[in-house]
Amino acid sequence: QPSHRLTWLYIWGVPLKAWDVEHFATLVSGCGEFIELDEETKERKRMDVARVLVRTTEKPNIARSLLAIVDGMSHQLEMREEMGFH
Repeated sequence: QPSHRLTWLYIWGVPLKAWDVEHFATLVSGCGEFIELDEETKERKRMDVARVLVRTTEKPNIARSLLAIVDGMSHQLEMREEMGFH
């Protein structure tokens, strides 16, 4: 029985000022360990959603709403696990 699994999380609503590895690692810390960003997220090719790989012990279908404070402003974020095949 594995103790963890790897999965991709999508995060919507991340402000530009928080678009870096350190902030993404903090955002996903409540559900797993940050592993890496996908290439489009890292290179800022698509800024409407971030895709982050995490190591987690949580059951499949992670879904969370988060409130992030960046430079004194509140931002509502949505986090969903990638499900299915590509």
